[in-house]
Amino acid sequence: MDRPWDDDEQPPGETAAEVDGAGRPIGRRIVLGMLGLGAIGVIFGKQLQNAQSNVLDPVVRNDPTGLSNLLPAVDRFRYYNVASSEPERTIANYQLTVGGLVERPMTLSYAALQAMPQTDLIKDFQCVTGWRVPQVHWSGVALPDLLDHVGVKSGATAVQFGGTAAASYVVNSATQITAVTAAGSGSVTVSVT
Repeated sequence: MDRPWDDDEQPPGETAAEVDGAGRPIGRRIVLGMLGLGAIGVIFGKQLQNAQSNVLDPVVRNDPTGLSNLLPAVDRFRYYNVASSEPERTIANYQLTVGGLVERPMTLSYAALQAMPQTDLIKDFQCVTGWRVPQVHWSGVALPDLLDHVGVKSGATAVQFGGTAAASYVVNSATQITAVTAAGSGSVTVSVT
């Protein structure tokens, strides 16, 4: 058969390796199709996720079996766990330890944190894996208030939560760092370095 072949085709009877010696090439249509699908996802992704949530929400809320948890997220948090078990976390055993380059290192109970000035925020939670939960109510002690309470020493440039550097924080000045982390998730160590 003698006809011109597109980039992503090959003549019958010939393998891709026989055509170019390196395997089957990816054609222009495939590349343009993938770029188009990616652009559609960027443009319409939020609307599609909202529509999916609206359709699946009644199913998830009224499912007595729990099988709906296998469905994609419906404006709720996904839970990823690679450990074989989880530590028991209660308000009674919660501790926040603040140390490092601070004037007054201390360990605070949940009740002590509740006695400090509270900050309320309503923000969307966007996970790095692509899912989001809109309008999440966040409440707790703002990090600048906590750092004022313990007294940040001059020269501090970083904050660590539980031994892991904060993924998102802003050093506003030599004595003020702004970051957000969830409260009530068990014992946490905050270290200012």
